[in-house]
Amino acid sequence: MTDNEATRSANDCYKGRAAVLKDSYSEPYLINSRIAAEDVGPLDVLVHIHYSGVCYGDLHSRDGGPYAPSQPLRPLIGGRKGVGVFIELGIAAGEVSNIKVGDGNENSCADQVVNGLLTDGTFREYLVAPARHVLRIADGFDPASATPILCGGGATVATRRRGEVSVGKWVAISSAAGSLGHLATQYAKAMGANVVAMDGPEPEKRESCLNLGTDRYFDFANGNICSEVLKVSRR
Repeated sequence: MTDNEATRSANDCYKGRAAVLKDSYSEPYLINSRIAAEDVGPLDVLVHIHYSGVCYGDLHSRDGGPYAPSQPLRPLIGGRKGVGVFIELGIAAGEVSNIKVGDGNENSCADQVVNGLLTDGTFREYLVAPARHVLRIADGFDPASATPILCGGGATVATRRRGEVSVGKWVAISSAAGSLGHLATQYAKAMGANVVAMDGPEPEKRESCLNLGTDRYFDFANGNICSEVLKVSRR
């Protein structure tokens, strides 16, 4: 179904599938096929979600955890990494959503409300969101590949920028084979930096890091890892 077809068939009420948590913690997500989108306010956009990534935070939403409220918020639609297409704009949304690639700064919200944890998230077909909270992705970029960037990717690219990573600099990345580390490595290499990756002694971790372009790899079992990293980066 194309987005135009979705718009025509939905008419005034957009309904679609969603993964919903309905009961206590540790109960599974349930698929509901008739979840209606909220009304589009003047500063909102309606997004037809094509892909939604999954991260460990979605387990916190389901099972509880350090970032989840002590009492589960139910019903709750999970998900916090959605990619899709705008199919409706609020009457004034254009005033705050005239963005292009490279505009703006990373989010830094003192009183943030995390979607998929404290409010409904992206495990749904139709999502209404404030226009100032959405970002365009570059033309031609695979939308499925964009979903991880919206969680761990955002965290790691922010540190690269604040660390003023640039061509020729050395960057040391801890847990480099992990969910954040493997993205941090790719960003640092894309910025022209040299990467020292640090992770465990497992061969698959070393191979994974080297395949991403890591310049040097050290495992945590090396008792002199700090001195070795300094020795390499100060050459």
